[in-house]
Amino acid sequence: MDRVVAVFQFLSFNFKEPSSSQLSLPRSVNFANVRRLRKLQRWIRKSWGILSDLTIHYNTIQDLVLKRYRKWRSLAHCLFTLTKEHLHSSMRSRKL
Repeated sequence: MDRVVAVFQFLSFNFKEPSSSQLSLPRSVNFANVRRLRKLQRWIRKSWGILSDLTIHYNTIQDLVLKRYRKWRSLAHCLFTLTKEHLHSSMRSRKL
């Protein structure tokens, strides 16, 4: 459970909800979001060991993040697409 807490502390520290000035910009122009997303993707790739050791199903984690970061749905979707793909591939490799 400590690992789950560490993941969410990382997310809450690095991905604050956008301010009203950020929301007024089109997403395609908001390069800060792109940099944050890339940083998150790099962190996820380095942290597969932690994520693959979690026993909580990725849908549960996704529900928690979407509740906390409603304005970051595309970011959360990217995170959990990557997580889902990794968990499915790691389950397949364990069966072999």
